[in-house]
Amino acid sequence: EKNVSLRKVDLGGNQLNGTLPSTWGQLSRLSYLDLGGNELTSSISSAWGQLSSLTYLDLGWNELTGSISSALGQLSSLT
Repeated sequence: EKNVSLRKVDLGGNQLNGTLPSTWGQLSRLSYLDLGGNELTSSISSAWGQLSSLTYLDLGWNELTGSISSALGQLSSLT
């Protein structure tokens, strides 16, 4: 079941590892996402461009690889 009402995720500094799930692009009401200070790997999926309500995004201090999808540039609410 999709949890489309989720608005804030703060998992920063938790030593999480693995990849960034593209399914998070389905969280249409997500406005705050802090995944900084972990050990996440992979690239940022174009599906994340669907996070139209996102105003804050922190992916710093991870081990991300690859390119950043141009779809993130369409997120006009990011500050």
